[in-house]
Amino acid sequence: YFATGLPTVLYEPTLPHISNHERPANNVTFFNDHAVEGQAAAEHFLTCGFTSFAFVGTVEPTSWSQARQDGFIARLAKSGFHAAVYRPPAKMPRDDFSREILKLGQWLGRLPPRTALLAAHDERALQVLSAAATAQIAIPEDLSVLGVDDDELLCSTASPTLSSIPVNATETGERIAAA
Repeated sequence: YFATGLPTVLYEPTLPHISNHERPANNVTFFNDHAVEGQAAAEHFLTCGFTSFAFVGTVEPTSWSQARQDGFIARLAKSGFHAAVYRPPAKMPRDDFSREILKLGQWLGRLPPRTALLAAHDERALQVLSAAATAQIAIPEDLSVLGVDDDELLCSTASPTLSSIPVNATETGERIAAA
């Protein structure tokens, strides 16, 4: 990758096979503050008066999903609340939601009515909406779902439409370009 010697911008690098000493000295690395995104979601739900909370992360563990979960749970804990956390089945193929939808729907069905749920990202929130529909859970009456990334196309075409925490991609892109 880095043999050219040119300045390099790394955005959310997940390159575990490249050690720190192999990364170029003339690079700039950008990370989103995913914990703050989780905290913002918790703050929104608390402001709306919710008292029951849940989190659905990515199928395969990722650091950014974990950070969003940690921020969400930490903010809720400050107000004396906790969140149920969904654990996907072991060795679940990332691309095959049809094998997970029933398990997720059953888990959602065990949540108390009027639960506020944060999904790790908008696509995962759409999967939560699908699982809830399969389990005949009313959205938003029994389960309020919030995504992250504010993908306008996904959020506006979801049924019901999906609310989402924005990540300010334009500002991030401008900062990367300036670097």
